[in-house]
Amino acid sequence: MQKLRHHEWPQPRGAHLSRQRWICHDTRAAREGGAAPLPPHDTTLRHVEDGVDLEIVQRADLGNEYGVWPGAVALADHVSATFGSKNFRAFELGCGSGYLGLLLAARGAKHVTLSDAHLNLAAWNLALNYDAAADAGCSVDARRVRWDHEDDVDGFDLGVVGPRETFLVVGAELLHILDSQADLAREVYRRLLSAATFGRDGVALLTTAPCARPRVTPLKKPCDIGHCACCLFLRRASSSGLALDRVCAVAAPRRKDARLENADVRWENEHDEAIWVLHLRLRPDD
Repeated sequence: MQKLRHHEWPQPRGAHLSRQRWICHDTRAAREGGAAPLPPHDTTLRHVEDGVDLEIVQRADLGNEYGVWPGAVALADHVSATFGSKNFRAFELGCGSGYLGLLLAARGAKHVTLSDAHLNLAAWNLALNYDAAADAGCSVDARRVRWDHEDDVDGFDLGVVGPRETFLVVGAELLHILDSQADLAREVYRRLLSAATFGRDGVALLTTAPCARPRVTPLKKPCDIGHCACCLFLRRASSSGLALDRVCAVAAPRRKDARLENADVRWENEHDEAIWVLHLRLRPDD
C-alpha cells in the first residue's frame, strides 16, 4: 500500500481547520451526510462491550502510533475502574488513532479532547464514532497539540468543568520515545497547571512498561538504568514540577480480548507482564 502523507488526506465532513487545529465538535454533518468516507487504511478495529460499539480505523503503515496499543486498552479500563465512567473530563496526549479518548467518551465521560501533532486519523475516527459519544452524553473535540509548544495552549481545552468533576490528562505508551520525554513532561505540567488555575482537581495517568530493574519502587527512588523509560521520565517529570502520586500495576490485555475484533497492532505484552499506570500531580511546592 502506498504510504499516504498527512496533508494528502481530504478534510472529514463535520470538521474544520481552526488555528491549525482540527475542530471536530460539529460532526453532525458526518451523520446527516451518511457515513464518513474512510481514508486508505489497513484494518478497522471494532470494540464492543455493554453499551459501546466503536469502529477505529488503524494505519499501521504510518507507524505503530496509528494502531491500538495494549496500554490504551489497559488505561481505559483503569480510568473507568478508578474514576467511574462519568465524573471526569479527559485530555488525551498523543492520541494517534483516538481509540483511548473515544472509548472513554463512549463510556460516558463529560468531555474528551483528542490531541496530537497530526490529527487526520483521529478526526476520521471521531467522525465515524460521533453517535457513540453523543449517545453517551459526551462532547468530543480534536486539537493539534505539539508538546511544550507555546502556540498550542488553549484555555477552552478544559471545557466547562463541573465542581465535582476531575480533569484527567491521559496518555498510552508514550514514554518509550525517549527524545520527547522532556517535552511530554512539560506538556503534562502545563495541562495540570491550567486545571489548577481554574480551581479544578487534575491528575495525569500515563501507561508504561515496568521499571527495567526488578524490585525497584519508583515512589522511593527511580532506578539508574539509562534505558529504563519509566524511571528516566520520572526524573524529567520531577524537574518539570510534577510529583508521582502512585503507581498501579494493571494486567496487560490479551490480543484475543473478547471485546476486540481485528486488533492490528504489535502487542508486545502477549505474556502476563503487567503494565504500569503512573499517577502524576503538580508538585505541592509549585
